[in-house]
Amino acid sequence: FRRVLFRSIKDAGGHCYELLTLFWYHKKSMNELAETFGYSNADNTKNQKARCQKRLEKLAFNELNN
Repeated sequence: FRRVLFRSIKDAGGHCYELLTLFWYHKKSMNELAETFGYSNADNTKNQKARCQKRLEKLAFNELNN
């Protein structure tokens, strides 16, 4: 399962890959991510992270069912 997750994170694309990696593995805060990516505030960062996670979920689901 881990292999599928890692592959799916990379398949999610550069922006999502970077955002999720910084959040999950480097423990960056929403404020730090907002500054890194140029979002106006932490709430916008949360929304983008949620979209990336949803995309990751779909990619992983498709990978596991193929």
